[in-house]
Amino acid sequence: MTVIYKILSFLFLFFFISCGKCPCVDSDLSPNFILFDKADVDTIIVRKYVKNSNFTLLIDTTFFSETNAFSIKKSNDTISFPARVGNFSISANYDWMFFLRGVNRTFKISEIVSPQVSLPCPDKVQCVNPIISLKIDGVNYVPEYYNFYMRK
Repeated sequence: MTVIYKILSFLFLFFFISCGKCPCVDSDLSPNFILFDKADVDTIIVRKYVKNSNFTLLIDTTFFSETNAFSIKKSNDTISFPARVGNFSISANYDWMFFLRGVNRTFKISEIVSPQVSLPCPDKVQCVNPIISLKIDGVNYVPEYYNFYMRK
């Protein structure tokens, strides 16, 4: 009787825990540049800042160019920057500054809002926290999926 009770208790506990909710993973942002030439974005300096620090607390600087395996894609009037390059990704956990050396232009990305989402664990479906808003140079912006667009 005790063994059966323990097995039933274990199965009930396992079932109860597995019916819980599991947190989704953070998403990466994909920057896109509208009306820029490839030469305008062939060198990009990306600076990562402490979130909500008004771009005063620099964490890291990353340099991307066509010569260091940075792959940009052009489609019609838009040039796309990959969401993830090696171990580098643009996440909602920081504020970001993009400097385009070719046109001497800076874009500030801040106040990225990405609420934590949870789904039932047994689904085993990978879910991603949505990015519902951000600011580009202080102007409110709603990204399309995980893409945001900066105009020349």
